[in-house]
Amino acid sequence: MAGKTRIKDMKDNKCINIPLGVAEKVFQKLGIDTKTSNLMDAKRVIFNLFGLDDPYTKYSSRKKLYEQRLNNAYGIKITDEEMKKFMKLFNLSEEDNFQESIGGRIVSDILNGNVLPNKVTIHPRSSAKHASSSRTKDAIDIASPPDRVQTHGYLILRDTELALHVKRLHRFECQLCGHTIELPDGRRYAESHHIQPLGQPHNGPDVIGNILCVCPNHHAELDYGVPEIFLSRISCTKEHPIEQKYIDYHNLKIHNSTNS
Repeated sequence: MAGKTRIKDMKDNKCINIPLGVAEKVFQKLGIDTKTSNLMDAKRVIFNLFGLDDPYTKYSSRKKLYEQRLNNAYGIKITDEEMKKFMKLFNLSEEDNFQESIGGRIVSDILNGNVLPNKVTIHPRSSAKHASSSRTKDAIDIASPPDRVQTHGYLILRDTELALHVKRLHRFECQLCGHTIELPDGRRYAESHHIQPLGQPHNGPDVIGNILCVCPNHHAELDYGVPEIFLSRISCTKEHPIEQKYIDYHNLKIHNSTNS
C-alpha cells in the first residue's frame, strides 16, 4: 500500500491518490468539472497550482472523471522525475512515506486553501505554461538578500475567505495605524497578515484570532519581524478578537529571531 511505503521503495505504480470521500471537494477547489474533465486535466491543474511545468505523462484513456471505475480513490500517475520535483518542493527525503508526504500533502493543501497559482486562474485543458516565479521567499525565511535565480515553487494562500472577512470587518483599515488605500474605482485596499505564519516552519492556523488587517507597509514590517506586537495597540472588535498566544509567537519566534 502506497501510504505505508517509503519514497525510496516505490516502484512503477506512483499515484497521487485523491480519496473518494474528499474528491468532490478537491475538484471543486480546483475548478474541475467531473463531467467534462479527465485525469490528465486534473493532473495538469494540480501541477500548475503547485508551480510545476505541465506534466510529462499523457493518459491513453480519455474517460471523464465521472466515468472512472474506482475502488477508493482517483489515482493520478506521476513519473520518477515528477516525484523528485514534489520531493524538492516539499523538502522530503527518500525515507518519507510516499502517499502521506506527497499525495496526502497535495490533497490537504488544496482542501485547506494553502496554495494559490501565483494569481493566475487555472482551467482544465489550458496549454499555457506556468511562468517561473521570481518571488523571493518570505522575509522571515531568509538571512540575507537572495541571488536572482529561476525557480518553481508554490505560494501559501494568504488571502483566504476568512482573511477577506477580517478586512471587511475593519473596513479595509490597518489595525495598527488606521491607514487604508483608496482605489480609483472607490474601493479600499488592505492586506491580511497571519500573525503566526501559515506553512512551514511556523504552521500557523487560519483562524480569525491569528489574522490582522494591515496596510502594505505594516505587512512588510511584520513579515520581516521588525515590530513587536502589543495587543493593547491593535484596533480590535467584538467580532474579531486577537488571541494573545499568536502575538506571543510572533514576538518570540519572529521578532526576536530577526532582531537578535
